[in-house]
Amino acid sequence: MSAATSSSDAVPAAIPAPAGILQGIKTIGLRGRILGLAIGLMALGAVCGAVALSGLLTEKTKVNQVSTSFKDFRAERDAYEGWLTADDQTNMYAALGVLGDRSEHQLAAATWNQVVQGHAQAVARLGWLQAHASEPGIRRAAAATLSDLKTYYAYTMQMHAALVAGHPRRAVRLVTVVNAAASNRAQSAFDAMGQTITAGAAKINGQASDQVASSVQLVVIVAVAALIVGILLALWLMRSIIRPLARLTRAAERLAQGDLEVRAHADTQDEIGRLAAAFQGSISYLKEMAGVAEEVAGGNLSVSVRPRSEHDVLGQAFHRMRTKLASTIEEIARSSDTVGTASSEMAQSSQQAGMAVGEIANAVGSVAEGAERQVRSLEQAREIFRGEAEDVAVAPGRFRPSAISPARIARPHDRPTQLTIPGAVVKG
Repeated sequence: MSAATSSSDAVPAAIPAPAGILQGIKTIGLRGRILGLAIGLMALGAVCGAVALSGLLTEKTKVNQVSTSFKDFRAERDAYEGWLTADDQTNMYAALGVLGDRSEHQLAAATWNQVVQGHAQAVARLGWLQAHASEPGIRRAAAATLSDLKTYYAYTMQMHAALVAGHPRRAVRLVTVVNAAASNRAQSAFDAMGQTITAGAAKINGQASDQVASSVQLVVIVAVAALIVGILLALWLMRSIIRPLARLTRAAERLAQGDLEVRAHADTQDEIGRLAAAFQGSISYLKEMAGVAEEVAGGNLSVSVRPRSEHDVLGQAFHRMRTKLASTIEEIARSSDTVGTASSEMAQSSQQAGMAVGEIANAVGSVAEGAERQVRSLEQAREIFRGEAEDVAVAPGRFRPSAISPARIARPHDRPTQLTIPGAVVKG
């Protein structure tokens, strides 16, 4: 029971292996992926080359076999030509011996020499085939042919001895009747050996053709498989590069339109992943600056702006702007206090000016009343003077100066009026 439990527990542990492999692949950089693709293609090319080389080596072996078979065939042909030469020249030598023409002695010697050379050639080539032939059947056929050839040559030597001994009829009988069976056996042995060599060559040729077709088929299959695998690897590599770049491009386009809610994300940890992380950092930075701008626009100048580095132009500009706005608002506040104080003083001055204007109006009214009374007093004085004049004109002797004093004309309440204004005195 425990063994079953442990085995069932071990199976899920082996399942995440492909995921781990894929995760490991995602951590490989672009350079590593391209290098891996190149190595993979080189490996596939090496496989194709190995298959082709194997086919070529096999073909080389077949070529060597064909070459060996050709050597066997040439040796068999040389041996057969040597035997034919010996056989033909033997018949000619017997004919010359039968003629008995001493003038043809030199021709007879040359003919016999050709018999000997032909036989030697046949024996030598058959001996080579017996020792070095590529197939055991060829070696056995060469041995049998060599045995029949020796039997045949024995009759040839008997024919030569008969001619030397002066028995031409016996010599002719030996080369025409007695050695017929040996000659037929030698011919049959040569034919059988030739057929064996030809069959071996045909077999090698067929095997070579089959091997060539098989090698070509295998090379084509491996090349097609390598091409498919190479295309799949290339497509995978293109997808792993193009898809993240397409997402980053769309994010950059939205960011260029002012959308700060965009998110740059990449599943890999390669150069594109680091580029996406840096792009996301830029977006976060712009969001932070936008938040600062909104706070400042809302009137909150206590927000803190910290440039991220000495090269942070935007952060330093925001920092200077916030500081300058704070200073400007403080100056405006101080100016507002000054303006308020001046406004209060102006209000007080306006109130005093109003009071002065009222007093001036009252004084002007008093002056007008006094002038009116003086006018009435002058009218009364004129009437009095007119009446006195009429009396003088009617009764000059009775005229007496009137006891009207100037004080009646200028009454006590007609004295000069004094007007008091804060800060000034007006006399009338």
